[in-house]
Amino acid sequence: MEEDRPMIFISLTRATKEKGIHRIVTLCNLFRKQKRKFMWLLCGSAMEQAPESIKQQLLNMPEVLLIPAHHNNKALISMADYLVQLSDTESFCYSAYEALIMGKPVIITDFPESKNIVKQGENGYIIPSENVEMLRIFDSFQQQLYIFRGVITLFPI
Repeated sequence: MEEDRPMIFISLTRATKEKGIHRIVTLCNLFRKQKRKFMWLLCGSAMEQAPESIKQQLLNMPEVLLIPAHHNNKALISMADYLVQLSDTESFCYSAYEALIMGKPVIITDFPESKNIVKQGENGYIIPSENVEMLRIFDSFQQQLYIFRGVITLFPI
């Protein structure tokens, strides 16, 4: 991966709290604050269900592309470096399996099924779903998120 091109994330999800839309906004704001180059393809339905404050933040982020629900997920996933699924819970995460079949790593929250999908650090990363914990990991003085050549790693400071 070229170091000067943006990291591309894709989420195939509804824009609702239980599907983690607030976590996506949090991470986008963090990446912007850190001046990281990224693009987030947010593909799904029910944008009208998103809280107004979330909707406005997403609309004001040039790095976020809002894409209506799509039937050709394979084409969209192929453009991304990572598929990201930040739900509170999932019974079966189809999009994560689709990405892994295509050889794309995934970043998913720690719902029960995640341990059956991801081998931590090999084909993706499992991150805490608890918002307070997520913020501690991604935006604290003890640890810093580094994105380097397509690998997300947590390094203690």
